[in-house]
Amino acid sequence: MNTYSYLRHLLNDERALWSYSMEGRRLSLDDVKRHVMLKERGLNVQIPDHYYRLGLDRSFEGIKELSQLFTVGIGRIARRYLEIRHGKIYVVASLQNEWQQMLPCIPPLLLIAMRLWQEFPLERGEEKDYVKRYIIPNTSYTALVSPYLPRLEDMLTGGGLSDVHLHLNGALETDITWQDFLSKPFEIRNELEKAFEKSKVKEQYLEVSSLLNPAKFYQLLRTAALLRELLFRYVNGVGMDGMSMMAGNPTLETLLKRVNEADGEEVENGHPLAGKIGDDMPPHVLEALLYIEVFQYLSLHPDNDTVSSVFHYYLLILGLVNRMLVQQTVHYGFEEFQKFTMNGLREYSEKHYSRRFLQMAGNELRYIHLLEGRFSPKDSKAMNEDMLDLIRTGWRNLTQKQKALGIKEARLYLVAHFIKQPDNHPDDLIRHKTLRLRVEHRAEVLTEMFKEQTFYNEAITGIDAAASEFDAPPEVFAPAYRKLRSAGFEHFTYHAGEDFFHILSGLRAIYEAIIFLDLRRCDRIGHATATGVPVGLWRENVGEHIFIKQGEWLDNLLFAYCMINQYGDTEMHGLLPLIALRIDKLSYAIYQEYLPLTLQIDAWQERYRNPQEILDGYENVGFNPSEKEKLFMSYHSKKVIERYNEIIEVDSLELLNEQHLNRLQQIVLGIMHDREIVIETLPTSNVIIGNHHSFSTYHLITWFNWKRQGLPIPPIVVGTDDVGIFATNIYNEYCNIYCQMMYDKRMNAEDIMAFIRELDANARLYAFK
Repeated sequence: MNTYSYLRHLLNDERALWSYSMEGRRLSLDDVKRHVMLKERGLNVQIPDHYYRLGLDRSFEGIKELSQLFTVGIGRIARRYLEIRHGKIYVVASLQNEWQQMLPCIPPLLLIAMRLWQEFPLERGEEKDYVKRYIIPNTSYTALVSPYLPRLEDMLTGGGLSDVHLHLNGALETDITWQDFLSKPFEIRNELEKAFEKSKVKEQYLEVSSLLNPAKFYQLLRTAALLRELLFRYVNGVGMDGMSMMAGNPTLETLLKRVNEADGEEVENGHPLAGKIGDDMPPHVLEALLYIEVFQYLSLHPDNDTVSSVFHYYLLILGLVNRMLVQQTVHYGFEEFQKFTMNGLREYSEKHYSRRFLQMAGNELRYIHLLEGRFSPKDSKAMNEDMLDLIRTGWRNLTQKQKALGIKEARLYLVAHFIKQPDNHPDDLIRHKTLRLRVEHRAEVLTEMFKEQTFYNEAITGIDAAASEFDAPPEVFAPAYRKLRSAGFEHFTYHAGEDFFHILSGLRAIYEAIIFLDLRRCDRIGHATATGVPVGLWRENVGEHIFIKQGEWLDNLLFAYCMINQYGDTEMHGLLPLIALRIDKLSYAIYQEYLPLTLQIDAWQERYRNPQEILDGYENVGFNPSEKEKLFMSYHSKKVIERYNEIIEVDSLELLNEQHLNRLQQIVLGIMHDREIVIETLPTSNVIIGNHHSFSTYHLITWFNWKRQGLPIPPIVVGTDDVGIFATNIYNEYCNIYCQMMYDKRMNAEDIMAFIRELDANARLYAFK
């Protein structure tokens, strides 16, 4: 049971949002209490209500008015997590990991504004000076503040950190994107409507609310812009003349009804504070000032339910947007993550790159030494060049600002990543034929660009394949990877072992990526979570029995047999007859004949080959396919695929117990160590997508401990993945690692820093230059 304030759910209260927006009904403090308690209870329904009621009473201590939800409740949260040193906001270091998991609940700008107001009350008439002295230094490019850690600060003075796994899309943070939503709601609606055709996006809307759709979302954005205008006018004493909804000094209920029925035409596109502070001021900076003005006003007028309700309504819409932009801590798994990449909310805001790069570099622009940005290559050379030109323009804006500040200019390298996609229109003879052809074509376009000695040739330094592992396995990309290596590309990585039905599936994906894609020394694997996640934690999450496709389970057992046979100890060798017997039964169910085990292993290891080339061989006179080639092509046949995809139920520890799976994790790590295949670990992404419930079990500590025990562990580098979706940056990811080890594992600072310096040195050494 989480014993900290239930008010962290204040912005995630869909019941309250729909009361305001659908019913035009004011909310009492008791309403809010009920809502947040039920929200907290939903996280663990096995705890009796009497515990939750005590937690509710504790959370609402000192809160007697609706206005005090903000001045007291939000204030308490801000004071818990944020501290001030010489006018700068920092996260309380011991709470950094907890703070990171707070950000999906409350965008940080609101809490920063509260903490500034608590420490530096605003004087009327001094707003411009206040913005300059307090708000800009803390929010100029990003609201993602960090803890004060002198040892890590010292690393920044050496030129910043290297982020070697970052996707350029899904990057802008909520507090910046929110301003675009309010100023350009119609453009946002167009993107939402296009994305809403996707099934997973519809699922995401249903998860947020069964009443939500793009039209309603658009209406709420227009409403939020109107609510912000009202807040500005209330707290600044600006007349309501010209606002028809204010005619006749309406009651709160009447005002809510008018707001919900308004078309938003009375609101200017820009931030209402722009005219007062300056049109050149970033809108999110003005937003922080507006929050502070509202806090100040409510502290002086605590019984003003109109302003309190308008602010509450406004923040609820912001909370809704944040839930659609930042992966929530209860949304486990890659498929949940995919919904954030597909929903179209960032499409308008991310048409250009400057704001993204400035955000990533931090408010003082010194976080980044080197950045590897992942982008999805297009179908033509011209389209790729247009995109790379936009990226270069955005990056130049960052480096010019760094140069003006006397900061060493950061370096940018680009990694082209193919997108894994499901085989929605299967061919009769070749698995994933459509995707294979698409990847092959885009690889040819990249090769054409690579041959030309231009900026575009120099910019692209690596190849990757990303998206859901459930959609396509490594074998699909093997021919393209091998051709690109032959064409001269030197650096390759691949997302593998990030999410899986079974730990064996994740381990096999990593092994197949290495073998099928011909990964070599200094190449990398993205995530590789399956090699470190605690097996007991995984089993606790998925249960004693799982569903899995019988073909996948067969492949997993073939993989396990090979690993145990080649690397296992005497005790594990005793498992081989049982595994072989299970393989026999599964292979007969799928291929309708008994097949020698060695033949099945040989055919599995042939999957890196292009099946089209073997099919073409059948047309040649005298072509005599080997037995393993026949089985390889049978694996691709439609009838076999149908049987392969039949779902079975297995014990999650069938044949292999927790200790056996641990040993297989170590075997795969040993293979990576011997080949010097590098792991890209991405702390917040791995914790939220993976099987973890907090940073306490983040598997980097597993690798660290195994290495200290003398086991062979490959080099590890750190990245951020999707900085907007996970509300992070490269500096905060190193802070998360440091704070997990310092405050959760209680390790010595010298040991932690030695490890962190090793991670940083690895990133510089193994970067795709």
